[in-house]
Amino acid sequence: MRTDIATSFGGIAATFIDAGFPSSDLLPLIPPGAKLVSGSRIEPCHIGKIPGRWRGGEVWSGLRGEWPIAGLDDGTIAQARVWPTSGVGLRAEQFPGVDLDVETLEARELAETVLEKIVPQYRTAPLRYRDQQPERGLYAFRFDPQSDPVRKHRIGFTDTEGTKHAVEILGLGQQYVVAGPHPKGGSYRWRDEKDLPAIGGKNLPTITLSEVERLLDALKEAVEAKGWKVTTFQKPGVRAAGGEHDYSDADPLIDPEIALGALRTIPNDHKTVPSRDDFIKVVSSFKAACGRDAESLRPEFEAWAADAEPGFGYSDEEFDKIWVSLTSSRTPVDYLISKARKFGWRGDAELDFAAVDGAEIEETVARYRTGELALMAPERAVADTATVAAILRQHAPGALSFDQMRNAVILNHSPRPDSERSSFKPRTITGHDIVDIQVLLQRGGLRRVGKEVVNDGIEHAARDNAFHPVRDWLSGLRWDGRERLPELFSCYFGAESTEYTRAIGRMMMLSMVARVMEPGCQADYMVVLEGSQGAGKSSAVRVLGGEWASDHLPDIASKDASIHLNGKWIIEIAEMNALNRAEANALKSFLTRRVEQYRKPYGIGEVIEPR
Repeated sequence: MRTDIATSFGGIAATFIDAGFPSSDLLPLIPPGAKLVSGSRIEPCHIGKIPGRWRGGEVWSGLRGEWPIAGLDDGTIAQARVWPTSGVGLRAEQFPGVDLDVETLEARELAETVLEKIVPQYRTAPLRYRDQQPERGLYAFRFDPQSDPVRKHRIGFTDTEGTKHAVEILGLGQQYVVAGPHPKGGSYRWRDEKDLPAIGGKNLPTITLSEVERLLDALKEAVEAKGWKVTTFQKPGVRAAGGEHDYSDADPLIDPEIALGALRTIPNDHKTVPSRDDFIKVVSSFKAACGRDAESLRPEFEAWAADAEPGFGYSDEEFDKIWVSLTSSRTPVDYLISKARKFGWRGDAELDFAAVDGAEIEETVARYRTGELALMAPERAVADTATVAAILRQHAPGALSFDQMRNAVILNHSPRPDSERSSFKPRTITGHDIVDIQVLLQRGGLRRVGKEVVNDGIEHAARDNAFHPVRDWLSGLRWDGRERLPELFSCYFGAESTEYTRAIGRMMMLSMVARVMEPGCQADYMVVLEGSQGAGKSSAVRVLGGEWASDHLPDIASKDASIHLNGKWIIEIAEMNALNRAEANALKSFLTRRVEQYRKPYGIGEVIEPR
């Protein structure tokens, strides 16, 4: 499946980013008509509405990781630029949506009448709708930073005819479609053609948790007053006295392991948690995140509390009093999340293997055993390549990718959990990085895992996110209709415009593209540039090849030349006139080769790579 920049995710998302919507909040959606990877748990009816990861061709999988809580990681943002989808989802944490999932205009009128009363600013909110279903709609808002977080609220009801309707408020943990085609035909549209980019993220009307809760209560009252029946009434928690959240028997709001990962990132010292009140806020936010599961995680929290700087912290008795007394609080989950982010925590990009114990390793291995793991220990996971790859997939989605052109693993962010990641630039993984990951795995339970096993596991996991930078870049280009190839050499290299120069200009560019799109195809010719020193020949080659150009080729009789071709699109061979006949014949043989065969230094087996 090929695409151009107009229909790629990056091209569509760019208009939202320019309008003030964070790139981490914009999600690539699986396009209608896509094929799902074998074994996918995604229901076909959700295609076109759910975030996904492009696997090549027409194949997609679900978008794994903790994007509902932490947003897209930097590695996925970079990769998704060229994915062939025009569907864009928006995380509702900072941009809550009021979704009128109703079947009749009468039900919509009822909902909007209540909206007018409780949330009058809805009149200025952009409305998303479909021509085929004018009774349905979604109003987009901006989260009020002075409010507690907005989470999913829902009321379902039936009218006197038995028709089912629902109104949902989408918030933290949800997303909704803001651009792209609907799976049943047609596209999502916006009232008065004012879509989100036209209005801008900062110009959306705000909505608070208090308004959301009053809206749901008022909808329930209006539905019952009309003689209709309320079938579901969903709020994310019970309210305690004084407007506080009672979480002692509430469902967890986020995965407890995510909460633990955030907690462990926060240093327990006098600078970060200077007062008793600050400590209470951390405890309260953690318990709010984990709900009824918090009590079972108390030993983990106590371990964090005990790991304080010398002379700082609380006695067992003091901690016990604080923990037991907190069953409700106004401190939201976001307090824990935002505090952890200040120290580099990214949720779905977390690589804190100290949190991985033997039981979790077994669970992770079990999850990947079908088709991916050949061996699973019944009592304890074996420290082998399969286990390492499985843990990396589970705990570091987006951290690793594989550059098919350079034939190398790319590290998209640092493996150290306490490192600064916002300024990290993706690069080829180094031996030091592999040792860092090995240490983290050993601390997490794989005590005897060796460097070679870790290296193999890293490559195995990275190949799940394989990409080809030049192929992806070319696939994202769109021709403007102007023919340039015949005049390549006369216009840009200063050559005379003749039938010959026009022909070879076209042939050279076609060969460059062909070798990228179909490696190993026949391309036997090399263009020779003649000109005085300083004429710009080398500069022109560098401009044409960009970061994939090289002005040095090792001895073509050695395997170093074959290895050097990795990551290169165009190579300059200087001073051709200095070659003798034997060297010229050797060069001709080298140029017409379609496949490289060599043995990597310290590698196992022979490498066979189509050019």
